[in-house]
Amino acid sequence: MPGPFLASFAARLAPRFAPEIALARQGAAPRAGRVSLAPGGRHLTFTGRSALRVQLAEGPPVSGHQPSIDAMFRSAVPFGERVSAVLLTGMGRDGAAGLAELREAGARTFAQTEASCVIFGMPRVAGELGAVQHWAAPEAMAELLLGTYAQSGGARPAGCEGAAP
Repeated sequence: MPGPFLASFAARLAPRFAPEIALARQGAAPRAGRVSLAPGGRHLTFTGRSALRVQLAEGPPVSGHQPSIDAMFRSAVPFGERVSAVLLTGMGRDGAAGLAELREAGARTFAQTEASCVIFGMPRVAGELGAVQHWAAPEAMAELLLGTYAQSGGARPAGCEGAAP
């Protein structure tokens, strides 16, 4: 999506959903209850040693896209077991290879079911690569994510109760 459109898109979404929704900010720490949208024309990736930080970077398209889901997922691979990654409806294959790399690194991986997708391209390819551990429709995704997180020994993140739209 074009950069100027994204700011107004985030502003329209924010009051409608429980998580905080905003454009990603350079250096921000990801946290429970926040949805960060990649600004147009820049990759949203993660950097850091002991803690993740958002890095917004210009650069060539990855998997044909800028921003690219594969670029974002691959940047989180060093944090493997601490990551949960979700791939939703979309055309093409961006995100599928990155999701597979995250799963191999110990992350919990999720994708949208075919029946609930407008376009099943990206989740389908991720499934073909063996990248998807859990499938769900969007309306069930939040509870599935939180339940899987709790099963792994973590408590439900603060501020995430009722986080489903």
